Amino acid sequence: MEKSPAAADKRRIFADYGFWAAALGLAALGFWLTSRAGYSEPNLAFYADRGELLFHAFRDKDISFSMPLFGFIVAFLRHFSFTDIALLGRILSLLLYVASYALGAANGSPVRGLSFLLAPLFLDFTHKNHELEQVLYSLLLVLYVNFQTLRCGKSRLFYSLLAGLSLGATLLVRSPLFLFPLVVLLYDYFYRGRGMKKYLLNSALFLVSAYILLVPWARLNYSLSDRFIPLEGSRSDCNIITGAMGTLYTMEGDCRSFAGLTETSPVLPWAVKTVLAEPLNYAEAVFKRLWAVFLMFPVLIPLALIGLALDRRKENFLLAWLAAYFIAVHCLLSIEERYFYPLRYLLGFLAVSGLWRAATKAREEGASKNILACAVFSVALIPAGLLEYYLWAYPARSAIPVMALDRGVKDFPGDTWLLKKRGRTYLEMGRTEDALAVFEEALAKPGGSDPHLSYIVKTVKSPAAPGTPPDVLPELLAVRLFKELELGDVKSAEADFVGLRDSWQEFRSGLREARTRKDFALLERIRATNRGFLDSELYNAALYWPAEKRALILSRLAALTGLTAKLEYLKQESLCLRDKKSCTAAEALLDRLGFASPAYEFNYRLTAGTLLAELLARTAVSEAGLPAQAGEVLGVFKDGLKQKDFRNLAEEFRGSARGVSGREAGLITALYENRDNEDSFRRAAEKLYSAYPGNFTCACFYLNSAADKKAAAERIVKNLSSHPLPVVSAARLYHKNGREADALRLLSFASGGDAEAAGEAAGLYQELGRYDDALSALDKALRADPENARLHNARGVVLRFLKKDGAAEAAFRRALRLSPAFADARLNLAAVAAARGGESEARFLYNEALAFNNLTEETRETVLKDLALLKK
Repeated sequence: MEKSPAAADKRRIFADYGFWAAALGLAALGFWLTSRAGYSEPNLAFYADRGELLFHAFRDKDISFSMPLFGFIVAFLRHFSFTDIALLGRILSLLLYVASYALGAANGSPVRGLSFLLAPLFLDFTHKNHELEQVLYSLLLVLYVNFQTLRCGKSRLFYSLLAGLSLGATLLVRSPLFLFPLVVLLYDYFYRGRGMKKYLLNSALFLVSAYILLVPWARLNYSLSDRFIPLEGSRSDCNIITGAMGTLYTMEGDCRSFAGLTETSPVLPWAVKTVLAEPLNYAEAVFKRLWAVFLMFPVLIPLALIGLALDRRKENFLLAWLAAYFIAVHCLLSIEERYFYPLRYLLGFLAVSGLWRAATKAREEGASKNILACAVFSVALIPAGLLEYYLWAYPARSAIPVMALDRGVKDFPGDTWLLKKRGRTYLEMGRTEDALAVFEEALAKPGGSDPHLSYIVKTVKSPAAPGTPPDVLPELLAVRLFKELELGDVKSAEADFVGLRDSWQEFRSGLREARTRKDFALLERIRATNRGFLDSELYNAALYWPAEKRALILSRLAALTGLTAKLEYLKQESLCLRDKKSCTAAEALLDRLGFASPAYEFNYRLTAGTLLAELLARTAVSEAGLPAQAGEVLGVFKDGLKQKDFRNLAEEFRGSARGVSGREAGLITALYENRDNEDSFRRAAEKLYSAYPGNFTCACFYLNSAADKKAAAERIVKNLSSHPLPVVSAARLYHKNGREADALRLLSFASGGDAEAAGEAAGLYQELGRYDDALSALDKALRADPENARLHNARGVVLRFLKKDGAAEAAFRRALRLSPAFADARLNLAAVAAARGGESEARFLYNEALAFNNLTEETRETVLKDLALLKK
């Protein structure tokens, strides 16, 4: 008896679900059998750290380095104690296989879906180098292909929305498809038929949904850098630089030094200029990269082309355009094989689609509803939606690292990442003992196990010879080297130094692969310009030792290798801290360091200023116990605390152009962390003032928190004779409030023999237009410190105001002899030369200043404009 249509429909539905079950079963088999190595732990932590910075709202430009979704997912899962990264890889793979099945089944039958599932399974079994970021990227890309196929078949607004959102989600992982939505719209234009209105509506929705997810990211980047940055901040810099240079593969190392760029110089204008200078060199490199990509897929690319010829539907042509765009946009820059991991799936789908059409002669036209793809996409939307929330909330929630740490540790006391981050922050600020104690606390907590950090802490604290590191990592080998130097085991240290240097040059300084003579020439240049081994690995390892041991270790290291300016700075600073002396020898190196200066890298000035402003905002002035006749300066201290008139505290702290040191920032951090405990705050304020008795703000907090205010006031007054700098700060406060006569009265007291105070007094005299008084103050300061390059430069500036350019030129030249890398003195000398008609000399000096590479971007732009005017 013939079955009813309803029964037949039920049987067909049952069969379809049977195929779906078979597909899911096969995907599950791949889920358990496919080996997913993922990232190595250090590389995974590299991405997860930026996710943690975002999650805990640290105000840190490192967040902008790369697109945020992958790092955010790993950080979010780790925060909630999900540490099985292999399981995460398998879950992503399962979702990828389901999306692959959905693509085939929606455009035909369940059996066709099964063939589309077999393609990625086969490709994954034959290719073992998997990375979690690339698996996530591939998953989102396959989802986009699903919805784009539906969009081609149905042209409905709903599918335009899904296609745009899934394509936009890929941009949150990696950015190569940033311009592909425009290619899609152009392609759609030629296949739109007669419905222009429908085309415009679909196109507008697709375009908006493709880029809408980037809006919170661009807003976050603007809050950090005051610049519009829609994609990565600097992740692609090395690819752009080596791509313009003409190498096939990208590099490891300091790409900006390799290109002669500063930390803030834009890369793209440099790359365009380099390509235009040698266009044939660049064109040859692009062709070689295209050929290299073909050699990666010598079978799959021909099969994909055959598949396209056999199945020439609109959606397959667009898939082919996607694959071609993917190859082309990557080959414009230097490449790595791992970049093309998602391409395998695109080519595989093209090949399977054509072979299926040839084998079955099926004529399915247009995709049916894709419930599976929508289900997978809804799962992917959960982390993407969470990310969007955190991105949008970031500008309002973000705080400098110290404040974010303080807030985070209170909110999440069991979060070991926060404790480890606090320990590393303490290391940067010279609070070594506090850092090691925090590391031990983190390691003892549940989930805080870290064999690398454990090895470092044990090695630093142990009196015995270092053991074998758990992994051959530069950071661990550098710690072992420093322990050998501490113990005086010179023979072992020499062997370890050579091994560490050679290993670092092989894996951290060079091209991923060098093939041609040009590659090898550029490889030598990369290694010659890359100072990361000394300035990064060894510098960071040295921070684990307290100042007294660090000074000895660096002195012994100098016997093995020449110290860079950054290591020499650390050595001199350690000697000063050990001997409790002023750090003038260390400060003299800052001009040479430029952007490599620790003060620049860690932004101690911002930390100090922000924390002090926060503390002042909550400070209640206590006059109990303050002597009635405490002197005018103490009265200004009291007025300053009452008015809280410190708009530029970061600049005022130390009152000098050199900025703030790590030790100063560390003492202020301790003051901030003890703000809720009266006794601890008092001790921290006393310690800060003892370290910096010449600072106005330190004296304010010390005086206000002291139990015996009379004794504290007497101590401050006594210190003013040898440290009169607070008087200048007080005078500056009067000047800001329009009390010029009071400011001048205090300045006369501060212009004595103390070099720093006299120099600052001269600066304020200059602001007030009293150039003769400024010159007199500087002359007094130079009698106390005749080798101070900054005082000579300041004297030259004042002499220019007094129309004494000859004497000013002599002062600038003296400053340059004392500090050859002093940018301000060189630029001032160039201005004097230009004013007297010495254009050739001025040009030479400006170019010298640019070559030192220690100018801010704003100053650099000004110098380039001045050079352009000289050429005219």
